Amino acid sequence: MPAFTIQAHLAQINPDHVSDTYNGLDGCACGCGGTYAADGAAATRRIRTINKAIEDGTLTLVQINHDGTIIYEHRTGQDRVTRVYVTADLDDAKAEKALREMTA
Repeated sequence: MPAFTIQAHLAQINPDHVSDTYNGLDGCACGCGGTYAADGAAATRRIRTINKAIEDGTLTLVQINHDGTIIYEHRTGQDRVTRVYVTADLDDAKAEKALREMTA
C-alpha cells in the first residue's frame, strides 16, 4: 500500500483524545479476531505503536470518518493490525488538506 503525504501533517497522538484502540486480525474488526481497549496498558502500548509508526513514516492507513473520528492503522504482522481511534487530533483545516491530498 502506498504511503500518503498525510503523514507529513500528523502529530503524535494525544492519549486524551483516544476513544478506543484495537489489536488483532485485519478485517471487520468486530472483535472476534482481536481485542479492544480504551485505557490501561494495552491501550498505552497501541498508542505507542502508532506514534512510533507516525515518527518512522511507516503508518499503514489513516481514515477520517464522517463523524470526525480519525482511525490510525499500522500493520504489525502478515495479517495483524493495530488501530487507534482518535476523537480530536487534527484541526479542521489540516484534516481538509489531508483529505484533499489523499484523494488527489
